[in-house]
Amino acid sequence: MAVLLQASHVTMQFGGLKAVNDVDMEIKKGEVHALIGPNGAGKTTFFNIVSGIYTPTSGTVTFDGEDITKLKAHQVTARGIARTFQNILLFENMNIVRNVMVGAHTRTGSSMLGSVLRTRRSREAEKECYENAMQTLEFVGMADLAMQSASGLPYGKKRILEIARALNSKPKIIMLDEPAAGMNSTESAELSRLIFRMRDMGVTVLLVEHDMKFVSDISDSITVLDHGQKICDGDPKTALNDPRVIEAYLGKEEEDAE
Repeated sequence: MAVLLQASHVTMQFGGLKAVNDVDMEIKKGEVHALIGPNGAGKTTFFNIVSGIYTPTSGTVTFDGEDITKLKAHQVTARGIARTFQNILLFENMNIVRNVMVGAHTRTGSSMLGSVLRTRRSREAEKECYENAMQTLEFVGMADLAMQSASGLPYGKKRILEIARALNSKPKIIMLDEPAAGMNSTESAELSRLIFRMRDMGVTVLLVEHDMKFVSDISDSITVLDHGQKICDGDPKTALNDPRVIEAYLGKEEEDAE
C-alpha cells in the first residue's frame, strides 16, 4: 500500500521538554493505524502536529505527497485530514444533523455574505450540505435520530456523532483521539464495526487508544511512543509483544527482586 501520511524526524519542544522527539512514522492508505504509549508519551501532541494545531520545532509532515508541516488547522482539514478529540466537542443545543453539517464547512461553496442574504447559491449549498449530512448519519446508523437534540444522546452515541461530523468533511484520513474511552463493551463493538466500515470505504484511520484489546482487534499497524520517542512499530502481534513496549507499560522488573 502507498504511504498517505509521513512524519520525518518530527520534534515538538516546549521549553526544555521534548514532548515528541525525532519521531518517524508512516501511515499507509487504507489501513487502521494505532498510536499507543503510556500517559505522557506524546501521542496527543503528535496528533496536534499532524492536524495543524502545533507547528513542530523541527522535522516535516507530508500528506498525500504535500508538505503540510506549516499549514494551519483549517488548511489541513481542507486537504483531507479530519480528527476528533479526547473530550467530546458537540453543539449540545443543536440537533444531530446540524452538528454533522458543521463538519462540511470547509467544503461548501457558499460565502458568508451569500448565507446572510440567502442567495440561490447559498440555499443550494445548504441543501446539498444537509443531504450529505443525512447520508453520513445513515452510514453511521444514526439517521433516525437526525432531528433530536445532541444533548439527549447517550455517551456512546455522542462519540459516534463526533466521528460522523469528522467524516462529513470527506476526509482521506480520520484521526480518532481515544474514541473508545468511557464506552461499555456494546458501544466499543459498535465503534469497531464503524471503523472497519470506514476503512472498507477507503478512509484511512489513525487512532490513539489505551484499550489494548480494542487496539489489537482493529489495527493493521501499531506505532508505540514512550517519553516522546518511537520505541517500536509493526503489526499488532509484533508491537504488543515487544519487550520495550511491555517495559514501557509495566515498568522494568528489578533484577534483585525476589
